[in-house]
Amino acid sequence: MSWIFLSHELEESTPAYGNGEGFLVLEKKEMGGQASSRKQIWKFNNHVGTHMDFPAHFDEEGKNLSQYKADDFFFEKVAFVEAPVSADHLILPQDLKLGSESKNAELLLIKTGFEARRKTDGYVLHGPGLHPETCQWLRTTMPNLRAIGFDFISLTAYQHREAGREAHRVLLKKQGAKDGIWIIEDMKLSPMKSSPAHVLVAPLQVNVEGAVMDTTAVWKKSFESAASVLKAFMEDPALIARCVEFSKLLTETFRNEKNVFTCGNGGSHCDAMHFAEEWTGRYKKDRRALGALALGESSHLTCVANDFGFEHIFSRQLDGLGKKGDLLIGISTSGNSMNVINAIEVAKKKGIRTVGLLGKDGGKMKALVDLPIIVPAQTAERIQELHIKVIHTVIESVERELFPELYTEAK
Repeated sequence: MSWIFLSHELEESTPAYGNGEGFLVLEKKEMGGQASSRKQIWKFNNHVGTHMDFPAHFDEEGKNLSQYKADDFFFEKVAFVEAPVSADHLILPQDLKLGSESKNAELLLIKTGFEARRKTDGYVLHGPGLHPETCQWLRTTMPNLRAIGFDFISLTAYQHREAGREAHRVLLKKQGAKDGIWIIEDMKLSPMKSSPAHVLVAPLQVNVEGAVMDTTAVWKKSFESAASVLKAFMEDPALIARCVEFSKLLTETFRNEKNVFTCGNGGSHCDAMHFAEEWTGRYKKDRRALGALALGESSHLTCVANDFGFEHIFSRQLDGLGKKGDLLIGISTSGNSMNVINAIEVAKKKGIRTVGLLGKDGGKMKALVDLPIIVPAQTAERIQELHIKVIHTVIESVERELFPELYTEAK
């Protein structure tokens, strides 16, 4: 049996994610004079070169290196897949042509060929990554999986950092009784042509996970992430134009004495209720009530879910209450919620105009609604944060049009 190295040598030219600080040689001492041996002093962080992310990297309760046994670093069932990709690409399940033998694998190695660009800025700034949905798909389809390795610099594509953070969370966090899955980044897979018989992973034994985020870092990262999504939204002229159109639709609906209906699931249902009560109640100052209702109140929901199915809880109620000229606002972070889609279909038949507050790629709803507003984010929390910002802003813009006396700012 012959063995090969799957890790790159550390050197001063070692690339660092985002062109950050890499591997530095601070001091060299050569033999000669009083020195009987060579000595070097290095400086580098624990995410430079071929390295591993343990669960503690993204999970405060996750394990770090010192909590694993030596046996855990030996893999006897290894799956290998070649998946050539382009710059900035988020790898999807269909990109990975896994054989049936992969189902029982403990380690998955993904060779994209991007390693060939390792000496270029493109490697650190435009590398591929794994889509969060792919990470969950791998956890589901490969139940014995304990680690994933690949030949690009990070699971997080630099141009898709928010999606990358979510992908890390999907892999590293414990799911039920299943521990988080290790991530081996920046591997040397160019020599590989097929699945190896065995892989031994030998990380530097340091009793610390330097990437563990303290409470301050968690807050800072969360706000930075939210700010980046807001910035992307603000700088998209097409998105802002759609929001202006949203204001016009709402204004017209209320001027015509028509009603607004909202619907969504989970957090989006809470947003739907919030939106409706701002019209029947008030936003900032008192004014007359306007017709708005969040579909899915409890007695109706349990009745229809029991008798017709959960996918009809919104459409059935809209069919009974909605009139031509009303407006339906469907809220879904994925754009694929079947009960919201069914409500949109009923709205079309009844002459009710539709707006979708969506996220990710807009899902199926993107093509169904009259006006899709898609938040440029991949995770539910970031999408919902922007949804509530859109909701508050559209309310103010409509009130300024219908009730200008509420906004007589001092000059």
